[in-house]
Amino acid sequence: MTDSSDEELRARLAEAAGNAPDPQAARRALGLLRPSIALTSGDGPGCGRTRLGGLPPLPPHAGWPTFGDRPLTLAAQLDCAALLPLLGDEWPLPRDGLLLFFYDDAFGELNPEEPCVLHVQGDAPERPAPPGTPVNPEFPLNAARTPSLPVSFSHAVTTFLDDLDLIDAMDAVGPLTDVLPSVDYRLLGWHDGGADGLEGHRTLLQLETVDGADWGEIVNIAYWIADEDLAAGRFDRAYPGIEVA
Repeated sequence: MTDSSDEELRARLAEAAGNAPDPQAARRALGLLRPSIALTSGDGPGCGRTRLGGLPPLPPHAGWPTFGDRPLTLAAQLDCAALLPLLGDEWPLPRDGLLLFFYDDAFGELNPEEPCVLHVQGDAPERPAPPGTPVNPEFPLNAARTPSLPVSFSHAVTTFLDDLDLIDAMDAVGPLTDVLPSVDYRLLGWHDGGADGLEGHRTLLQLETVDGADWGEIVNIAYWIADEDLAAGRFDRAYPGIEVA
């Protein structure tokens, strides 16, 4: 999806709002739009070093992330410099280096004192995983800008359109979300499953399981972060929400 496709989507959203049961409410709901990046695996050169799986290029001074005494598995890494141009001035993440996202395949609730998201320069060699730690195969990811809206039944919608009842609020947003393409992996934006998270928190990255990756019973991982931590670049305070089959 190119920038022109993003512009086309916004034009279709405006048209859908005009055709909604309550056009005025639907146009107001467009105020919920957030920029996001759709990540897709498949053919293509990929977006720099952005990928699922593999081994992390941890710097020598960094320990391997753990949950208790159990090493975590690398879920994904994002190439910040390669992704930044897609959002330009709206890019809230580091301008260079890699963001590494880890997870616990035993579904444990991670301790906030034990980070699962790290920002590294990415110039270190890939570090072998500790013995017994699952390592998922690498899947390079392509990237494209795309707008994001919360699902119609989410608390974010009823809060934003607080003068409408639930059904009217859903009717305002539903025609808009119908226009947007489904996304398997999303950077930033709204939670695609309708989870609202804690007040003042938002999704940083959402991942779905892929063929060939050993995620056990996990079907979805959403990494959340507080707005104030995102603004301050405190990515070590991000935390995962895990959905199991």
